[in-house]
Amino acid sequence: MPKLNDIMAARPAEKRAQYTVQMIPYTQLIPNRENKYSLGEIEELANMIRLAGGIPEPLFARKRAPGEYELISGHRRRLAVIHLVEKLGLEQFRLVPVHLENLDDIMARITLYLTNAGQRNKTDHDRMIEVIGLTESLEALRTGTPEHQEKFRELTGLEPQFALANDIRAAVADKLGLSVTKTAQLKHINRKLEPELMEKFKDQEIGYSAANKAACLPPEPQKELAKQERISIRDVEEKLESDSKEKGELHRQQSLETILPENCHQTIEGHAKPPEAPVKTGHVLKIGPEEYDHIIRGKKAYKLTKNDQKFLEGHDLEFWCYQDGKFTSRKAETRISYMDEDMRGLEEGYCILGFQLMSWSE
Repeated sequence: MPKLNDIMAARPAEKRAQYTVQMIPYTQLIPNRENKYSLGEIEELANMIRLAGGIPEPLFARKRAPGEYELISGHRRRLAVIHLVEKLGLEQFRLVPVHLENLDDIMARITLYLTNAGQRNKTDHDRMIEVIGLTESLEALRTGTPEHQEKFRELTGLEPQFALANDIRAAVADKLGLSVTKTAQLKHINRKLEPELMEKFKDQEIGYSAANKAACLPPEPQKELAKQERISIRDVEEKLESDSKEKGELHRQQSLETILPENCHQTIEGHAKPPEAPVKTGHVLKIGPEEYDHIIRGKKAYKLTKNDQKFLEGHDLEFWCYQDGKFTSRKAETRISYMDEDMRGLEEGYCILGFQLMSWSE
């Protein structure tokens, strides 16, 4: 995990010379508006500082105005000092060691996440905030000034003009000590979880795995789940199963209305005319024989498609094989395991779906 000293040591000598440590009154330290980490266990930290006789590691800040410094790292330590001075009357802790550097807004935000990356006792909501914030900040560097692009190269090892969304995701995962899969799932939670459930995720009333699955649900079922005091992964799976059944029945009815119009009861020699296509029971995409063969043989597990069916991770997806405009009766059943609507270069309204093959017909 990156530490403040590691980040400083990686800078050229002329850059490191810009760092200074000063003893600054805690009243001149302003919280960073980008800091959205949970700030708990302040009294315990205050007791540790009191027993140590001071703060062993300097806070990290940048000067914003005369007598005003914006914190980058050390928000909990600041609150602990406030407790010591204002609650316990221990004036000897009024001055705190602060490491100062000149940083622009983008680099200040990146440094905020990197200096906090190795901290203990973070929640998964904290990690989600890190993933989103660092991703946005690296993208801002990538598309910024030549100086910003050079910092992007230093931090990621990537060339700005060639870096894809997946490359940046991998860089974020590496910097934060997360797997690429968890990084993608935290982005999914941030993008799809309804505010009511997000609040419970923040308060740890729903776990990370359950939140990731719940984010696959439409808004209304999510709001229903949020009414529960605590939400287990089993609760979410039951809601997903119920929602899937409801959607399947809805698709079936809609397909019957399309395939069997008002004259569907017309008969030929007394027998009902059968439909010419299968009944749809979930998301369906029509594909050609070559692509179908690649899917069932495991050569292809993704699909670029227009997002006109409200695809969600966890939903069922069928591929129907057509040839010369006619259904061949070959179907592959899959489950959507990954969805990306944000990849740079994607046309508006399109998405990339990753899927797991469940069953198929030859």
